[in-house]
Amino acid sequence: TSDDYPHKLSSPMAFFWTMVIFLIIVGFVAAILFRQAQAAFFSNPGLSGLILGVLLIGILLVFNHVLALRPEVRWFNSFRAAGSAEKVGRDPVLLAPMRALIGRHHSVALSTATLRSILDSIATRLDESRDTSR
Repeated sequence: TSDDYPHKLSSPMAFFWTMVIFLIIVGFVAAILFRQAQAAFFSNPGLSGLILGVLLIGILLVFNHVLALRPEVRWFNSFRAAGSAEKVGRDPVLLAPMRALIGRHHSVALSTATLRSILDSIATRLDESRDTSR
């Protein structure tokens, strides 16, 4: 139960739905301004098409990054609930350094330096994936 481990990570789906709602609002604004946008688009369709293509690819990448956090959060919460990494199942990708340090230990007694190292490694992985979407 959630009372057993109070430090449960929240799901990234709240951010996913916020992004979806934002895109719906942008779609409504684009529909309202369609005539003006159409005139601007056809003044240089090649460049405008390239911009819209890059925008679409960026949107897909960002959604993919948010959805990629779901299994990591599930793994961490399952690990906290089970108390052992062996009982969880599939190994995480972003949290692989933490999984490797835990190994077959049943306790999560990590030193401050080790924990800082894990967090730095995870931050580096997230920064690398964010560079692509920038």
